[in-house]
Amino acid sequence: MTPTKKARYGGHTKYHQPPWSKLQRAVYLIVAPGLPLQIQCRVYPMDAVYGDTGIPRYWMTLGKEIIWDYPRQFVSLGYLERHLPSHWPYATDISDISCVIREYLDTPRSEILSRPFEHDVWGIVNILRAADRRVGSRQWEALRHSSNSQAVNKILDMRKAQKAKVEKDMNLGQLDALLAEEGP
Repeated sequence: MTPTKKARYGGHTKYHQPPWSKLQRAVYLIVAPGLPLQIQCRVYPMDAVYGDTGIPRYWMTLGKEIIWDYPRQFVSLGYLERHLPSHWPYATDISDISCVIREYLDTPRSEILSRPFEHDVWGIVNILRAADRRVGSRQWEALRHSSNSQAVNKILDMRKAQKAKVEKDMNLGQLDALLAEEGP
């Protein structure tokens, strides 16, 4: 899935994004099997004095728990430095977040953990790294220590528990096979 055009905005490249559903589908293709991670993007309608507009929202859930939420977690964390308060809700980071996600998805496997994502002011890349099926268990602790995100820790804890359960089930299966071979 290649973006159609590139344009320069604010010192970085923005892609003219395909529909959200295609980007969402691409994210789900890299999420580790069995990990109940969901990513959503919606625009909520709002009636305004000068016309109708929409309030955008991006969020990620792990199971039923919201672990990342834009704009809720980020309005007070540097939003005002990036946008004039009078421009809310017309100027938001939704397109920028989509661009960072696309940039991560387009990153070669060999660069996933080492590539710096300068424009990720929301910490979404580390969440994607933690959930990424291409990032193996040997890298989990390094990722945990390089990120101070509760969302990353929750994802890695769940992946570790899933791996332990699979290993336990495999060991029980091998034990059952041995017992079956021995016979009565």
